[in-house]
Amino acid sequence: MTPTTINELRTNKSNTTLKDPSGLTYFLQGMTCFLFLIYDAIQHIIDQVIYGNLIKDLHFFDWPWYALITHWTFVIIVWGTCLYLMSRWVKKYKTLKILDFKLTSSAKYLIPIALVLGIVFAFIEYLMAPSILPQIYNEYLHFVEDHGSKALLVSIVQNIYYIFEAGLVVFLVAFMQNAGEKWFKSTKIPFGSIGLATTWGLAHLTHGGLATLWIITFAFAAGLFFQVTKKSIIISYILILSIFII
Repeated sequence: MTPTTINELRTNKSNTTLKDPSGLTYFLQGMTCFLFLIYDAIQHIIDQVIYGNLIKDLHFFDWPWYALITHWTFVIIVWGTCLYLMSRWVKKYKTLKILDFKLTSSAKYLIPIALVLGIVFAFIEYLMAPSILPQIYNEYLHFVEDHGSKALLVSIVQNIYYIFEAGLVVFLVAFMQNAGEKWFKSTKIPFGSIGLATTWGLAHLTHGGLATLWIITFAFAAGLFFQVTKKSIIISYILILSIFII
């Protein structure tokens, strides 16, 4: 076999691997991320079976410290599996603009903007429901009150949970944005915002009217920011995570 033939085979193989996924494929990947996100609710059901009366009628954050840790640990494992699978899938199409994992010099200036937006969201939330900011510290104080010396451990596991949740939210936005762009041939509409708001956002209906509206607003902001950053996974992730913890 000649060198030319070998190069042709490699080129053909590369072209096959990098075939642009359809809009439906992107949409299904986004829905997969959403289904993994709602595993959190499924774990709640499992917890009820495991701990029974120990957590019955208790607010989630008032559960025993070990129940909180096991809940978040199982969720982290499941979400981590999804993030790994999604990352592997994205790498198959690394030449396509599905997600930009690089932090370009032109995008670095958006990092402080992402952090400022996170603070703005936190302040608006504070106006609606006054509490100690940042949220990560407020929740830690609550854990100290309920769990004493175990508070730091509980807080660490909880924030690892937020780290993984933010990753799945970014993937969901990205896949829904690409699905909409493929279907409607437009890059100007925030399909990621719509996709996140109508899935993950509406899934928080049980939080109450104002809280649900706030989460849907956050979903739209996350999708719009993803577009502004030209699909930068890193910058979008910083924004989403900062809103979760500030």
